Amino acid sequence: MLQILVIGAAISLIAQFLSLATAVRRLRSHPHDPATFIFINTELSLIASNLIFMLGVQVCTGLMTRNA
Repeated sequence: MLQILVIGAAISLIAQFLSLATAVRRLRSHPHDPATFIFINTELSLIASNLIFMLGVQVCTGLMTRNA
């Protein structure tokens, strides 16, 4: 069950990195667009939370297998 969560989070992380790359590319062509800055900050926070979630799942999986 937990492996399905990790796979889904990894797929989501790939999509978030692609969105971030697109926003950075747009930032180069429109350097003073405030909406792009907001989008980049939102994507960075979502990426960080997704990485923390995946790390937490891995830690819990490790603890569950150690206690079993």
